[in-house]
Amino acid sequence: MDVILQFPTEAFQFRAERQEALDIFRSRCRLPVIRQYVYEAQDIGMYTAKCDSCGDLTARLHALIDLDPDLDICGLEAELSSRALDPSSGWVPAHCPACGAPSPKPVSAIFARYLPEVGLDLQIHLIRGGNRITDIDYSVMNIAGEVRTFDKATDSIDFADKLGIPLSLRAMWGCLIARHMYEPDIALYPIQPGYYLGIRPFAETETVLARMAEPFYNWMEQQHAEGLCDVIAYFRDREDEELDIPYAESYHTWLAGYASDIERALVDPFIVADSNAFVAVIDQLASLYGLTAKRDSGDDTLFIHLGVDGLQVRINIGPLLFRTLHEGLTFQGGIKQHFMDEIRAVAASAELLKLLKQSFPDYVFNILNGQYLQILDPSGQELTLIDAIRAGTSYDPRELDEFHALCDELIPGAKPRALTLGRPLAGHLAPVIPRKIA
Repeated sequence: MDVILQFPTEAFQFRAERQEALDIFRSRCRLPVIRQYVYEAQDIGMYTAKCDSCGDLTARLHALIDLDPDLDICGLEAELSSRALDPSSGWVPAHCPACGAPSPKPVSAIFARYLPEVGLDLQIHLIRGGNRITDIDYSVMNIAGEVRTFDKATDSIDFADKLGIPLSLRAMWGCLIARHMYEPDIALYPIQPGYYLGIRPFAETETVLARMAEPFYNWMEQQHAEGLCDVIAYFRDREDEELDIPYAESYHTWLAGYASDIERALVDPFIVADSNAFVAVIDQLASLYGLTAKRDSGDDTLFIHLGVDGLQVRINIGPLLFRTLHEGLTFQGGIKQHFMDEIRAVAASAELLKLLKQSFPDYVFNILNGQYLQILDPSGQELTLIDAIRAGTSYDPRELDEFHALCDELIPGAKPRALTLGRPLAGHLAPVIPRKIA
């Protein structure tokens, strides 16, 4: 008896349409975003469908801001596949955007996530064939628009080996512990410049532990001799030193299966980091807002001056570094999650200073001690002395009413010169900052 196997033909029918949609997504949707916003580019998806009624090929962009950021590559693929097939997920269009006809035939779904640590945009292309996903293609694109494909990674370590950074550092920790828990030697894995994950595996005796530790101590001495890697943090320090790390963000949550072993030091995860590399990443991100970040501290402290020209705010970033490490975040991830308000506040204050100088050319505006705004009237008398960050974050100077209110507070009775106040497209003019941090 002959058996004829039938396979979905849509994957072959729409090959040209899929490629066209992918090219448009890269050139028109994704490249402008990562070039303009870089670190702040958000996850986004595009769903392509072909309408049987009008014949149009349509694409729908969908923000995927509710994805679990701790998913490894296998978990992310499973989640995207589920959403690409489920009409209730909100990603699959229920009607043709062109003519309104119901249930346009799905062609493909594309997902993109920017990986700032390596400057690559991860793109996952899910190909629909009938009621299932027939294939998944993986590629990365740099800021120049150059694309390369790669084979699917088998786990977090394989993903990091292929792209130079794990998709989720927290998922990477779980993978590393599982792989090295009973190995004979301490394992060190580089994540990014100045950032290493370490695993001290289970040791039966003090003798075994000493043998494990000797090569690591030799490596650390070499790092210190070269002025590198001046920070070591152990996850169990949260309990031993009562660090102010929220329980929900600590290893107890995202390494729950190993939490008891870590607390009892049966296995000892640790991080080796270079504080200068951390400052360099802050400086790189701050430069997108027209600022610089320069270290201003000794060997045992970690302060920076954040600002531009005379505006230089001194900030202790030691707690930020340790929170980043203990919460299982990359340098960029920790800064983006916990330090963006500070960067935007200083940027807003710097822009306000420029605006005031243009609006009141007869007045003198000075920055004292790097942070205080002094305003002198035309006769040279001091009119106002105020914290520049408070002035820059209390009002939104791009709104005319708020700008006039700010002027009345800083220079009562004076009328600013007429200027055009506009909204920035990106970059140097930061959005208004909540008053709570002023």
